[in-house]
Amino acid sequence: MNEIIVVNYFYGDNRIPTARMVGDLCEIFYSKKISFRVLSSKSLYKKLNNNEINSKFEKFIIRSSTFSNFQFVNKLLFTFAFITHLLKNNYKKCLLLTDPPLMIFFLPLIKKLKPNIEIIYWTMDLYPEALFASKIFPFNLKFVNKLFIWFKDISLKNINKMVNLSYCQNNLFSKYKNTKHIITKIIYPWDLRNMKINKHKLNEFKKKYPYLNKKVFLYAGNLGRAHSIKTLISFINYCDRHSKDDFLFLFACTGYKKKTIEYNLSNNRNVIIQDYFSLEETAYLFNSIYCHIITLDDDWEGIVLPSKFFGIFKSNKPSLYIGPQKSDIAKLIKRNNLGVAFENGENPINIYNSLKLLPKKINIMTETFDKNPEKFVNFIFE
Repeated sequence: MNEIIVVNYFYGDNRIPTARMVGDLCEIFYSKKISFRVLSSKSLYKKLNNNEINSKFEKFIIRSSTFSNFQFVNKLLFTFAFITHLLKNNYKKCLLLTDPPLMIFFLPLIKKLKPNIEIIYWTMDLYPEALFASKIFPFNLKFVNKLFIWFKDISLKNINKMVNLSYCQNNLFSKYKNTKHIITKIIYPWDLRNMKINKHKLNEFKKKYPYLNKKVFLYAGNLGRAHSIKTLISFINYCDRHSKDDFLFLFACTGYKKKTIEYNLSNNRNVIIQDYFSLEETAYLFNSIYCHIITLDDDWEGIVLPSKFFGIFKSNKPSLYIGPQKSDIAKLIKRNNLGVAFENGENPINIYNSLKLLPKKINIMTETFDKNPEKFVNFIFE
């Protein structure tokens, strides 16, 4: 009998935080000789098909068919593959991530047919709240959202344990009636990647990208629906018009709002917009910049947590955060002096003036978060 099945639709590559964290858990399962399988689809991130995490555990992976241009169809097929596989095999535990978002609705059926399986729910993005916040029709309709929430509340009866990414997320979950029986643990994201660099290679890297000699503000990663950009655009335009500093804003990103950034900022002399850097260059990029940028839309507070934050501060560079101040990231930044944090809608002059307060180098005990995968595995089997 296999001990555990890990269900993660987006397995991505090493630049995708979800993929890294799932891969880290699998490393521990493997080292502890815990029998497991990973059920995942092929990555839908174009140009990110070479997946070193997947290849390492290839013999444990079951792939569903993919239709990259029809995500809804692909997710239905993936859900069907998951249910069919789970019912045909005997697992003691199932670690279920939150994507596809409606997969949780099948838990009553699964529990009825497999009553002894333990379900551990790992909440990345919080659904159906994320569907409502995305303003995608028909999920943005209130009665549709209420229907999904009602159905999810019923489905939560079938969950044994749950891991939330943040305290804000945990607070949102507490509004559901059927969470009282669930053993819950809050475990922040982590990033075990080695960010150490070779000084000689760093100099070569900067020669390859000469614009890194400026004070670079870097937005690296997905620029999706949950990320606010209006205040950031205003701040960048202000710097373009008024700043005498040698500021450059680099977007190495993909995602839904990248087109808006390109439309509004592509003609700015202080902006560069491109795709992700390669895996090999990421550590050198993070160590070459002046400041990281993180944003979050007010409507998404507690629904998502920009997990990339837990990797970028390993470069010892400060962060500029724009988003709700009640979020866990804003509190971590303020509590540990990791940069500056502003509300959406903040006057760009105030953001600019605050840059004088940015620490040149931050110091945080990353070991605190590096222990999280071990804590996670212990929680699964305790």
